[in-house]
Amino acid sequence: MEDKKIVDKLVEKVPEFKIFVDESVKDNSGEVLSYLVFNDLANFFILKFKKGEKDTIKAIQNYLEELLGQNDKEVTELVLFGFLENLKPENVSYEDIKNILTPKLLEYLKEIDKWSQGKD
Repeated sequence: MEDKKIVDKLVEKVPEFKIFVDESVKDNSGEVLSYLVFNDLANFFILKFKKGEKDTIKAIQNYLEELLGQNDKEVTELVLFGFLENLKPENVSYEDIKNILTPKLLEYLKEIDKWSQGKD
């Protein structure tokens, strides 16, 4: 799936994220750079977690799960390295973030943690 379609569907699923997408596109000369958008999505996710906005958190996770279910290597890497690898909360426990993730997202995050620590 092409970047623009992925991001358009994200905005459809999480409409309040549109302002961040629009800003990213503006900052990148009108180009949709999905890895940057998904990095922003990680920050947005943490913000919504801090505010206790469970519906938005659920909508984001449901869409990410949908993407992972496509079994497309490039799309999976986008979720892993665009979103999950950038879940680095400030003023929030990393463990708390991990506790709210869906099982599949948590499984992938644990793999990323192993890779980043140099463990196989």
